[in-house]
Amino acid sequence: MAVLLKFARWVLAKGAVALGIIILGLSAYGLWLFLRDNVDFDLRHNEFVRALTGERAQVQAALGDVQKRLNETSAAIATTKERISQIDSVRERLKALESTWDRVIGNPEQQESNVAQLKRMDEMRAEAVATLEQRQTELTRTTWEKDGLGIALGRLDIRL
Repeated sequence: MAVLLKFARWVLAKGAVALGIIILGLSAYGLWLFLRDNVDFDLRHNEFVRALTGERAQVQAALGDVQKRLNETSAAIATTKERISQIDSVRERLKALESTWDRVIGNPEQQESNVAQLKRMDEMRAEAVATLEQRQTELTRTTWEKDGLGIALGRLDIRL
């Protein structure tokens, strides 16, 4: 019986040492995985932040370009409106020159010239109005584009 008890203690001691070695090995492996994952996490985080920063810079550059186009379009609209008002004033002056008295005793060459000038002014006005409508549509679309880029920039800022 003493031999059996001695054998059981020996097996138990060897099992405890083996279990200790296994636990120590698993602990070391878990620690290695944990440390490796933290290092990879930091790398991935830095790459992610770098990518978002690059995207943010691109969106800001696009936003600056859109703002520049918006300013140019607004200036072009103001110029076109000024041109339309000038054309309207010339048309009014030409219409003021027409009178029944001038038709009866006036210079027929001058009257024909005034009529031709009035037709040219009408054509120029129609062209300027069409250009104005086109530029106002462009201004609206550019404003929408600016708003979309502003939203995208806000989302990137939130993700950062």
